Amino acid sequence: MGIIQNGKVLYSKPFGLASLEYQVLNTTKTIFTIGSVSKQFAAIVTLMLH
Repeated sequence: MGIIQNGKVLYSKPFGLASLEYQVLNTTKTIFTIGSVSKQFAAIVTLMLH
């Protein structure tokens, strides 16, 4: 989670696991690939606006 105001990071803290199988914790450097996940939300918002 991060809070940014006027381009400055006010708060940054990782939560949860990056890998459930290997019990690897998330870090502030963990990369999430959300492109495929966000498409369905963009579609719903587009339909709601229409």
